[in-house]
Amino acid sequence: MIKPKVMTIYGTRPEAIKVAPVIKALDNDERFESIPVSTGQHKEMLEQVSTMFGISPKHDLVFMKPGQGLNEIVSRAIAGLDSIIEEE
Repeated sequence: MIKPKVMTIYGTRPEAIKVAPVIKALDNDERFESIPVSTGQHKEMLEQVSTMFGISPKHDLVFMKPGQGLNEIVSRAIAGLDSIIEEE
């Protein structure tokens, strides 16, 4: 049986705190394959949350650069997901 894959994408500490229970529930549910993806927006803060909740991203988009605006963040995130979706 092929399990449906569920990709959870987060980048900030507040987002990670909110989705951590969802990721843990997916990890513990045999019906699904959980694919956590970090945008890498707040790497140091995300590591704290990941350690606290026992989660770790399977993929990291690593697209942050100094001075980029919100539109650039969103467009780079969407573009970065192409290869991950293809791989998965």
